[in-house]
Amino acid sequence: MHAANAAPGRSARKWTAASSRRCIAAPRESDIIIVNHHLFFADLSLRQTAARCRVLPDFTAAIFDEAHELEDVAGSYFGVSVSNLRFEELARDVAATLQQKKPSRRE
Repeated sequence: MHAANAAPGRSARKWTAASSRRCIAAPRESDIIIVNHHLFFADLSLRQTAARCRVLPDFTAAIFDEAHELEDVAGSYFGVSVSNLRFEELARDVAATLQQKKPSRRE
């Protein structure tokens, strides 16, 4: 069948549960797998939050190609960001706590 005559999504209908299981199992049997850095850091994040929870198989080394966004992506999974508003709220909370803990002067 010519590609122009194919119904949109037709190949997607051929995707079965068995196909899905093969795609998940294949990396476990491979010596080398290639993933983008978003998936890599998502996997690392899962490994930290839940025991034995992972997307990728265990690995001993990782090589990053086109890593110009690597720091930003890693930061989105593991970093902490603080806005000016949050910092001001924190400063007010600290000041209020310190005021409450001041000993009162008796005259």
